[in-house]
Amino acid sequence: MSNLLLSGLSLFLLGTGLGRAPVQDQGFTFKEGDTVCLLGNALAERMQHAGFLEAFLQLRRPDLALSFRNLGFSADELTVQQRTAGFGSWDEHLTRCGADVVFAFFGFNESFAGQKGLPDFRENLTAFIEHTRAQRYNGTESPRLVLCSPVPHEDLGDPNLPDGRDANERIQAYAAAMEAVAMEHGVPFIDLFTTLKRTQAQASRPLSINGIHLTPAGNKIVAELIVSALFAWEGGPENQQQLERVLTAVRHKNLLWFNRYRATDGYNVYGGRSSLKYTDEQSNFTVLQRELEILDALCVREDSRIHALAADRAPEAIDTDIPQAIPVITNRPGAGPGGAYIFRDGQEAIDAMTPAPDFEVGLFADELAFPELVNPVQMSWDTRGRLWVAAWPTYPHWAPGTPMNDKLLVFEDTDGDGQADTCIPFADDLHNPTGFEFWGGGVFVASAPDLLFLKDTDGDGRADSRTRVLHGLSSGDTHHSANSFVLGHDGALYFQEGVFHQTQIETIHGPMRNNDGCVWRFEPRTWRVERYVPYNFANPHGHVFDAWGQDFVTDGTGNNNYYALPFSGHAVHPQKRSGGLWGQGSSYFTFFPQRSRPCAATEILSSSLFPAENQGNYLIANVIGFQGIFQYAIRDDGSGFSATEVDPVVHSSDPNFRPSDIEVGPDGAIYFLDWHNPLIGHMQHHLRDPSRDGEHGRIYRVTPKGKAAGLRPVPVAGRPIDELLELLKHPDDRLRYRARIELSAHDSDAVVAAAGAWVARLDQASPNYEHDRLEALWLTQQHNRPDAGLLGDVLSSPDPRARAAAVRVARGLRHTLPQVIERLAQAIEDEHPRVRLEALVALSFFEEARAAELALRVLERPMDRFLEYALSQTLTTLEPYWKPALVKGRGLAQDHDRGLAHLLAGIDTAELALVAPGPAAWAEQLERPGLEPAAYLAAAQGLAQLQGERPETVLLTAIRAGDAGQTSAGGHTDHLLMGLFGALASGAGEREALATELTELATGGQRSSTRRLATVASLRSASTVDALWEAAAESLGGLGNLLDALPLVTDREILTKLEDRVLPLLAGLPEGLAPNEGKGDSNTIPAATVGRFVRVELPGEERTLTLAEVEVFGDGGKNIAGSGTATQSTLAHGGVPDRALDGNRSSSWTDSGQTHTIENRPNPWWELDLRADRDIERIAVWGRDDTSGLRARLDGFRLRVLDQTRRTVFEASIDRAQVEPASFDLTSPGLRIRRAAAAALAPMAAAD
Repeated sequence: MSNLLLSGLSLFLLGTGLGRAPVQDQGFTFKEGDTVCLLGNALAERMQHAGFLEAFLQLRRPDLALSFRNLGFSADELTVQQRTAGFGSWDEHLTRCGADVVFAFFGFNESFAGQKGLPDFRENLTAFIEHTRAQRYNGTESPRLVLCSPVPHEDLGDPNLPDGRDANERIQAYAAAMEAVAMEHGVPFIDLFTTLKRTQAQASRPLSINGIHLTPAGNKIVAELIVSALFAWEGGPENQQQLERVLTAVRHKNLLWFNRYRATDGYNVYGGRSSLKYTDEQSNFTVLQRELEILDALCVREDSRIHALAADRAPEAIDTDIPQAIPVITNRPGAGPGGAYIFRDGQEAIDAMTPAPDFEVGLFADELAFPELVNPVQMSWDTRGRLWVAAWPTYPHWAPGTPMNDKLLVFEDTDGDGQADTCIPFADDLHNPTGFEFWGGGVFVASAPDLLFLKDTDGDGRADSRTRVLHGLSSGDTHHSANSFVLGHDGALYFQEGVFHQTQIETIHGPMRNNDGCVWRFEPRTWRVERYVPYNFANPHGHVFDAWGQDFVTDGTGNNNYYALPFSGHAVHPQKRSGGLWGQGSSYFTFFPQRSRPCAATEILSSSLFPAENQGNYLIANVIGFQGIFQYAIRDDGSGFSATEVDPVVHSSDPNFRPSDIEVGPDGAIYFLDWHNPLIGHMQHHLRDPSRDGEHGRIYRVTPKGKAAGLRPVPVAGRPIDELLELLKHPDDRLRYRARIELSAHDSDAVVAAAGAWVARLDQASPNYEHDRLEALWLTQQHNRPDAGLLGDVLSSPDPRARAAAVRVARGLRHTLPQVIERLAQAIEDEHPRVRLEALVALSFFEEARAAELALRVLERPMDRFLEYALSQTLTTLEPYWKPALVKGRGLAQDHDRGLAHLLAGIDTAELALVAPGPAAWAEQLERPGLEPAAYLAAAQGLAQLQGERPETVLLTAIRAGDAGQTSAGGHTDHLLMGLFGALASGAGEREALATELTELATGGQRSSTRRLATVASLRSASTVDALWEAAAESLGGLGNLLDALPLVTDREILTKLEDRVLPLLAGLPEGLAPNEGKGDSNTIPAATVGRFVRVELPGEERTLTLAEVEVFGDGGKNIAGSGTATQSTLAHGGVPDRALDGNRSSSWTDSGQTHTIENRPNPWWELDLRADRDIERIAVWGRDDTSGLRARLDGFRLRVLDQTRRTVFEASIDRAQVEPASFDLTSPGLRIRRAAAAALAPMAAAD
């Protein structure tokens, strides 16, 4: 046995032993041929990569021929296992493995529930034991179960990390609970916590990377502890060479198993897209499940090899039947021989490119010069001026029997001619390297399900240190996997993932989980992981920061580009950023309209090489349709931003051209990768389609014409701290970016001390002083050395961009800096809207009612769409804190009427009834539909007494507001009006005094419901009937209003008196209202308009058409719209045209019943095809009205009806959209009156 192993065991043997008797004394034994499965969290998962536990057990008992399968999974708990759809349950995998023995590792992630969670933990552990023992995974008998406690939190002496005292109190309580449950149920238990805690105290070097997750040395020690608990250790040490051979074999087998159990592209292997079929009905499932069968067979073969090595025998040739892979037939062959595709070489491809005027393109590298350059997915420049590229030859993921040889390649232009001269692999055995970024003298690399940290420790230019930093990154679809790596100004690493992903990351601060799309934030110094933007992205690709720390995120699938701040607030899993409680729809909005999709990457152009008009422009790599790099000029827009398209940087007519990443280089040129592939997308083609190219890849550079040489690169690597600080003054963003990366590898105390002295030397008269000082503040955050004084100075900067950035720094330091909320209390009232927006988002992270009160202060100044959205999101997150305070009458926002009213609008009616009476509550009740008339009357009486008015006046004011659409009732306004009129009728006021107001509402109300209800209210007694009838009969409109109101009248005397007046209207119109040529004869009433197509058109250059409902009445008053089919000019946000026919009239987008075209496009339209000419009598059109200003989208719309020959037979338009639906009558007035009369006679007959 190695000296290290002996030292570990000696530490164990010197201790007082495990908390209980050795496991063999607890009734546990291995049997020959047992399959041992490890289940649990990252402690179990990481064991397979170290390999020590299996190697030691195989060497201890080679006669048993044990097989091991690791089912560990980061952040797993007894009751929480988050997986990609179709992954399978524990039981399914244990059965597939035929588990005889189960080692279970739980308790760490559960411990974050604290003392309150202990009863549930005991109950869940008991249920787990009982369930597991009841299974027959091997087909014959119950599995033998062994429980292993969580390990203690190690104090690493790192000021950035917890010292473990609090954590160990928590973990120890769960370990003790586990031991008690195990003893109660007679389950063998291994107490790793107690013994490893002693070992940590005596160890000469760290046993963990962060306090919890073990190093290889730590894994060795834990493996020794488990082996010693399982067996009475006897005999001498194993042969070191034999141990190394067994370890190598175990790790090789485990790599195969890891890629079987944790197969990447799982959504295509076993999930929703696995059932997709292509040529000859070949499905992803059939082909990729065969690959899993191959891996199973290879693991069995490797088991035999391990058994031989453990017994110190030479492995024999094993006749294991390995299934053959299933060949796939392409569904898109090329035009070349045998369906091959024809490719231009890298230089020839430039001929197909069209650069912007005054730009030119040059080739930096291609596969002809460097065959390793295959499928380049991301790039980044290091501080030595070398371009690193992630090459992905195994795309879309590794197939058994092929090399696992994805790479990080390092290109260098040694002679400055704009072309790469050398290419060396920093790492050439990676898998799915979908993103990477430099930090701390090494490089983070995505290799789902892990985030790796690679480092060259001996200076040979190749990675020789590899650490799994994070685990549990979902790999449900590899082209949705962790991508777009970028270091923020705060020192955090940001990356993104898309739909189908179910990530759960185990961290020292607690498990972090997310469903589907998300932008993640990871602090390398503190090991904190956050969901930075938990939003329902489809597939985000692209994340960039501007010079002042404002960032932009792109959902690649639709090339939807978002200003990140408003939807980057806190949300508790599984909550996502959405429309919230206060409208704004189910989706956040983009900050400019795009014209093509999808996007692979973004960049902000900041380069002294380019003209001033290009500085700060937003670049987008687009890979289908328009295949090139868009360019947008960004401008301030209130608290946020908007952008306008300018000349694209470059585009190509080559169908294989796929720009996959963009970055400004040290020479100031724009560099971009070309993935260069004829096929793209995981749904459109089989995952193993042979036409997916694996031989090409290019890198290009764009410069202004005549400046191909570029700028002289500024040296960064190896410079002392003071010189690096001076580089933070440089105008080019990427140079400052690389200077920060270089500083990340220096001692933090030295960096922050030097930065303090540097700030003191800055020239306060410099126009860049505020930005320079901000760079120093960012450094204190990057190195986790908060400087409260400097933060206060920048928060008081005369430049609002600096103040806004400082607020975000305060947000990031909320865990370590006291009184952050007090700083936000000042920022929320800042004169600049972006500073207020930063504060508003930051407040979402403070779990207290006061944070909501402060957030409401933003309403005291002008609002815009970004502020409105952020307020809705912050209040949604903080609802568990402000709502109880509001309902229980704790004085929430009592000094802020507008804010209190805003909160009251966000609670449901039952909760509103519990709010203490007061002006804000009364006002909200008067615009809340669904209350009893008595409640409306009581609210009106309360306000009337306060305002010195009559309750009837208050009710009439509320009625007018509802009629004008000035309440939050939306599609329920008619319900609200019925209640308010009911309250008016039940009041004790002077009814005669209301006559004038009611008459005005009966004749001039904007809504038909208002007119009807006011008419009914005017019919106070039979004595008023004659006067009202005479007044109404003076016009067709007046008569129609009165007839429409009669079905609501319940007074029998009134109905009886009106019956003789209504009955004659069935025959025709009264004298004076009938047409001259017909004298009211029914035969003169014209037929309805005959048409087949109904079109809603919105003329204008930048218009957006959103319809809630379109109803077309014919066949005697029936809505016939549902019998047709709808189309529209464009589609956005899932607003399909059929939504206008779904019966959902709601004006609110959140009710999922509205159509939507792409924003700001010329002349959008919607059309209904009734399939044949039909009689059309009336058409009603409902629009959107849930947010301020959206009703106006329908201003000036035109309605046209066309017959089968598409001849226009009816046309009308409106100038301004109103509260109620736009209604168009296509019949004569006589027919309308006749129908209204028939409807009015029904209640009269009932009264008789």
